[in-house]
Amino acid sequence: MRSDSRSRTRLRRQEQRASPGMELWQLTARLCAPFATAAKIQNDLRILTERLARINDNLARKISSRNEYDKTIQETEAAYAKVRAHSRQSLAPARRARRHLLTRPPSLVCA
Repeated sequence: MRSDSRSRTRLRRQEQRASPGMELWQLTARLCAPFATAAKIQNDLRILTERLARINDNLARKISSRNEYDKTIQETEAAYAKVRAHSRQSLAPARRARRHLLTRPPSLVCA
């Protein structure tokens, strides 16, 4: 809103400064300058909006990929924990047998 009132004030000043001998094309150029600036700003805004949309799409794809990787990592860690638990269970009887053999008196051990 401030820029609109500033633009109007600037136009009024330019119109007041316009001398009677000023060419019509010069007056037209002064009056059209703010419209050209507005058109340029609107074009810049359109370009930046499109760029922001592309960046947001790219970011969404990257976030989706990261979530998939996180899920895969969690599944892999769970499978690894299962494997460790099974290996501990499988090794327990062997450890008991080893302990049993080591605690036997030497005379009872087969040669």
